[in-house]
Amino acid sequence: MYKIICFIALATTCISDAKCHRTDYKHADENVRLCRYYQEDIYNNYAKKLHVYKDAERYKECFFCGCPIEEHSKREVVQPKK
Repeated sequence: MYKIICFIALATTCISDAKCHRTDYKHADENVRLCRYYQEDIYNNYAKKLHVYKDAERYKECFFCGCPIEEHSKREVVQPKK
């Protein structure tokens, strides 16, 4: 039970770091209130599914919220320890 609680706590802290930086929290899609995709996640999704998101990829928008990809946070690069 303790391991499950620790896993959930760690998973929620990792998820909460990504953020769409809209100051008014109004995204292009009115049904979205909070978008937690990193720029890298969006690009990886487009690379895996080339023919699914043609229009959104062409306009460089997030597939979830419709905001420009530049308004999403970047994933921090962690250097491997020696």
